[in-house]
Amino acid sequence: MLTDFTMVQGSDFKINNDEANSLLRAFKCEVNCPSSRASLVLGFLLQRITIAKIIEEVEKYLNGFSKNQEMTLERDIVNTTETLINQIILFEKNLKGEDDTTKITPIKIRQNVYSALSHRGFPSDHSLIKSTASKLLHKMNKYRQIVDEETKSEMDDQAIQI
Repeated sequence: MLTDFTMVQGSDFKINNDEANSLLRAFKCEVNCPSSRASLVLGFLLQRITIAKIIEEVEKYLNGFSKNQEMTLERDIVNTTETLINQIILFEKNLKGEDDTTKITPIKIRQNVYSALSHRGFPSDHSLIKSTASKLLHKMNKYRQIVDEETKSEMDDQAIQI
């Protein structure tokens, strides 16, 4: 899915050569647009940028630095989970005893909470998802133009799914 979202090759796409070359230079790539090799490298760089942007936006959200946070339940769950895990670790270190249950409790808590979040947290209409998708599309459009309207619509959908 990420490969499709960051696609720059094909008749549905037109590369903005100036911006693409600036990006290639910024990452010290020794290729220039237009060329098929540069297009390939550009696709990989856009994947990197996409992943970095998603991580940046999620970290801002989880740390409370994001704007328009009408839904903070997921953030509160993550923060409470980390607090609980830290308390369990202190509990294990500071109180005498030897048991396997206490040792694996932080792992089990983390597994269950993040599993629940993966199933129910961050629905596609969540403000974090919508704003991150919009920022990703804007970022991609800086380096490439989508010529085909159907492909553009698909990219809009993929931005939400990523």
